Order: sequence, then C-alpha cells, then structure tokens
Amino acid sequence: MGVAAAGCARWPAPGHISPSPASTLTVGPGKRYSTIQAAVDAAKPGDTVTIFPGTYGRVSAFGKKIHLVGTDRDRCIILDSSADYYTPPVEIGAGSVRNLTIIEDHSKPTAATKADSFAWERAYSIHVEDYTTCYDKHDQTLIDNCVVRNTKRAALGMGLYRSHTIIVSNCDIWSGKPDRTPDKSGDFNRGAVYFHNQKTNHPTDDQHLKLLNNKIHCDDKISLWIGDTFAASGFPATMDVLAQGNTCTPVATGGVGFNRHVTLAPGSHGNTAPALNA
Repeated sequence: MGVAAAGCARWPAPGHISPSPASTLTVGPGKRYSTIQAAVDAAKPGDTVTIFPGTYGRVSAFGKKIHLVGTDRDRCIILDSSADYYTPPVEIGAGSVRNLTIIEDHSKPTAATKADSFAWERAYSIHVEDYTTCYDKHDQTLIDNCVVRNTKRAALGMGLYRSHTIIVSNCDIWSGKPDRTPDKSGDFNRGAVYFHNQKTNHPTDDQHLKLLNNKIHCDDKISLWIGDTFAASGFPATMDVLAQGNTCTPVATGGVGFNRHVTLAPGSHGNTAPALNA
C-alpha cells in the first residue's frame, strides 16, 4: 500500500464535518409533498424545492437558504388573498425563486385582516428580507423568470442587508392601481417594485441590486422605487444598482424614484426609464 503524500490526508481533519449534499424535494399531485410549505419545512439549507403545475398557498422560507423552482412558469401558481402584510405569497431570505407565477389578490380582504387600515399593512407578492439568512454572509437572492402580480401594493418588496446581493431577472412584474391612502408615515404605494437598503454598523458597505431584462408596470405614477429607509441609524448603508434592459411603465410620469445613498452602476443601459441609464 502506498503512503499518502504529505498534505493529502484521506480522511477529514479532526473536528471537520463535511456538509451534506443538497437534496431536491418535489411538490405536486402524486409527489412526495402536496404543499410547498411542507417541503420547505422538511428541507435543509441549500436544498431545492421543485414545484409541479398546480395552485398553491403561501410559503415562508425565512431562516433557510432555499431554492423554489417551478417546472412551468405559467402553470405553477402561488396565490394568496389574505392581503395582510405578514402573510404574503412568498417570503424568502437567501436562495432563489424561479419559473413561478406569484399573485397577491387584495380584492377579497377578510374581517381578520388589517389591510383596509393603512397601505403599509398590505402584503407584497414576494417579500425578501431576512436578517438570519442575509446579514453579513455575502449571500444572494435570485428572482428569475417569474410572473409577479399584486392588485394593491408593490409586487416585490425587498430589503438589502450588508454583503447581500439581490438579482431580479427576466420577470414580468405588475402592480394594480393603489387607493392612494397614505400609510402611517405618510407614504403612498411605492410602485410595482420597492427596494430599500438596511442600516449597518460598519463604515463601509456592499449592498448590491441587479435588475436585468424585466418588464415592470404600475398603475401608479412610479413603477420602481429604490430608497434608503433605515440608514438613519448607524452608518449610511449605500447600495449600488446595475440596471440593464428593463422596460418600466409608465415612464412619462416619472417611472423611477431614487432616494439617498443609492449609486447607479456605470454599466446600466438599455432601460426605458432614463433614470436607470448611466
């Protein structure tokens, strides 16, 4: 038997545990799981939940890095109509959401929901913001090839944490006409897509947002809002935005809203909203 060369140990070093390989969990008629939430609850961080055609209820993947992947974008539907801010169709931290249709229907609020009180209490369709999976871990969230609909509020609501990257690509995003009822801070609906950066306790930050080849429409005056919401505490949390090939409507009435501490990357081009072109 030959002797292993120095530095090429055959076994893990003492105290080292090799990570378990990622698994795929299937959801749909005749599959192991009948609901997406059941699969997410059973999944380990890094696992993929493959979703077969059907209409499913809301899912929260907070606390895990999970990949939600539909097999047919138009027939794999996640639908919620509770309207409450705390029960959107999809909640996720790090990971990905791909090939799905995701709808928040506010047209049928229940007596239990607070949605009729203030605009801010209405749910996004996809909510990305999870301290436990995003903060200071150099992770990313990908939203790709999805149809995202919301009949009342922003379809995408996302918060960027330190060292976090959010990528939204090849999506069809639409938000219905808001009622223009101000929320508790005096704000109105923030467009079809709303992003904010988070406060940080570090003097430098690297929060990144990439918007690539999306169709974004809102019946409000602004289709896309990128703002600095929580930087008042701690150091300013800067965010750089790379935008390429996005169609934002309406454009004539503004199209895009920017707030402080947001930098447009030099490579931004090909967008119908002038504010997104460097």
